[in-house]
Amino acid sequence: QLRPQPTRARELEQILLRTGELLPRDVWPELQFIGCWTGGSMGVYLRSFPKYFGDAAVRDLGLIASEGRMTFPIADHTPSGVLDVFNGFFEFVPVAEIDSPQPTVLESHELQEGGEYYILLTNASGLYRYNIWDVVRCTGFHVKTPMLEFLHKGSSISSITGEKLTEHQVVTAVAAALERLDRGLSVFSLAPCWDDERPFYGLFVEERDFDECDDRERLVALLDAELQRANIEYASKRASDRLGPVQLQLLPDGTWEPWIQARLARSGGSLEQYKHPCLIPSLDFRATMPVVAGTSRPHTVAASL
Repeated sequence: QLRPQPTRARELEQILLRTGELLPRDVWPELQFIGCWTGGSMGVYLRSFPKYFGDAAVRDLGLIASEGRMTFPIADHTPSGVLDVFNGFFEFVPVAEIDSPQPTVLESHELQEGGEYYILLTNASGLYRYNIWDVVRCTGFHVKTPMLEFLHKGSSISSITGEKLTEHQVVTAVAAALERLDRGLSVFSLAPCWDDERPFYGLFVEERDFDECDDRERLVALLDAELQRANIEYASKRASDRLGPVQLQLLPDGTWEPWIQARLARSGGSLEQYKHPCLIPSLDFRATMPVVAGTSRPHTVAASL
């Protein structure tokens, strides 16, 4: 049961009067440390943390799921953590071989720095070579134990013309585009769309994120160029005109909140466990969303990169 704290209420009121808003850095000026996920789809939001939390250190929670812990962090401001070799026996399948009938299966000491892998988990809880469908990248070694960072779920891949776009590539490209514009986004998802001419990817955001039309055009142009930089197959499909340029799909303000609540209701998870999908592979997604406007002009900024 919460008790009234009039003294604290007056302090918060003074902060609001002084700054015009209540930000965590002002409410908790002695905040020193934040523990949260920093890999996968979270990466694009980290550049906004100083605005809200000041200079507080950010430590990743490590790659952990109901099946068990897979990594634990040893440094701030990085999603990379040491493989938790005391929590199970781990094997790894290179991403390119996951659909092979006889894939290469590696032990932890056989990983290559920069390589991307699926994890197979064997532990004392009864799981045996269990594929949790997490894709990780080996970022190096701590002595002889690999350091891993979470990239995306294995299901977070979209391919309508053979581009095999991953959620990690989307997050990285959006972050790079936003950095060029020196701005942020609240919630977004990229999804494949199909119009009368050709398929393309739509960036779904709420209207309040974009008051200026110039920023809208600039963002999708930069994003399209960054996706081409990140994925050679996407670049090839764009060059051959099999894929159209990224288009902005504007949603009414407040659209995402009930969508997220409905997704949580279906999965049975809590808001604290929610990870927003920055890439939604379904071609049916646009038909389910109340799009009010979009961009459709050709983009020509790639050369400026």
